[in-house]
Amino acid sequence: MNRIKLISVLAVLALFAFSMGWRTRAEDDTNAVPTMGQTNADKNVDNSQINQRDRNGQTETPLQQGNSREDIRLARKIRKSVVNETNNFSILAHNIKIIARDGKVTLRGPVASEEEKSSIETIAQNLAGTNNVNNLLEVKNNQ
Repeated sequence: MNRIKLISVLAVLALFAFSMGWRTRAEDDTNAVPTMGQTNADKNVDNSQINQRDRNGQTETPLQQGNSREDIRLARKIRKSVVNETNNFSILAHNIKIIARDGKVTLRGPVASEEEKSSIETIAQNLAGTNNVNNLLEVKNNQ
């Protein structure tokens, strides 16, 4: 009986090791055949250019979100107001970055219109104070 258990455990370990090895080789293979719905062009997509503005350390990113109760509460209140169904904001607006640190708020990300940009800024100003909001929201071009 113990021999059967040992063989079973070894078989499971071998299968696991084989599957992990295959996955690593498949990820490294640049000539791999695309899976359903994927094209070779998908592999070459480089969206790092979008975030180049964040690399200089001059702009707030979500990693700079404050950890104090007040900062977390402020960011949460702004987010709740933005995603409130009565505002009818776009999905883009629902996904903006709201960074609160030391009572100051930075808004970043794309929105659908100038009206959304302005409305979200007003919400943040009402909760954080007029001089405590840095609005870096960008209106996405519908091209």
